Amino acid sequence: MSIDPWRVGNELNDISASPDDLKRQRILERAAKVFLAYGIQRTTMDDIAKAAEMSRPALYLLFRNKIDIYQAIALGYFDASVAAAREVLAGDGPLDTRLNLMLERSIFAMMEEFMRSPHGPEIIDMKNQLAADTLAGWKGAMVRLVAEALDRAARDSGVDLAARGFSAGTLASLFFDAVEGMKARLQNLDELREAARSLVCVVTRAVSPG
Repeated sequence: MSIDPWRVGNELNDISASPDDLKRQRILERAAKVFLAYGIQRTTMDDIAKAAEMSRPALYLLFRNKIDIYQAIALGYFDASVAAAREVLAGDGPLDTRLNLMLERSIFAMMEEFMRSPHGPEIIDMKNQLAADTLAGWKGAMVRLVAEALDRAARDSGVDLAARGFSAGTLASLFFDAVEGMKARLQNLDELREAARSLVCVVTRAVSPG
């Protein structure tokens, strides 16, 4: 299941969206494909304008430059990621199942989509340089969602996390720090998934009785 950032916020077929909103969504959708095809460095505003089937002056009325477009694309993907995580973690079922599904739908699906392109790694790497604030906001939102899920699981199990020397928020932060470390160390998604499953087991046990 891949992340669809174009269905978060103003949808392309949303009758309440303004003409400019619809144009922006079309530009971002087409620009993402151009970035994947040519990479960020080689892509020009002319390339994006042609892909969006509009003139370059019209494109500049909505976006200042390609970095502005990249940041808007990143925001769309991160918003979709948070929405997917919220839906999964708010559901029922074992905590480990929900955590693994959350990672798959909100992180690994996004990575897999970009890794299909030879320019995907470049686009992913640029997020720290070009979308640092958006990235920080995404991580903060994800940590809060996981912390809520951990706190809920601990309460349901009658576990006193404070008595064990940590909080749900601390555990959630450590969880995401570990995932980020794995992403930097493991380039193969299958290896990353396997390592993440082991991490989920450790985290789940931390909020389980016994």
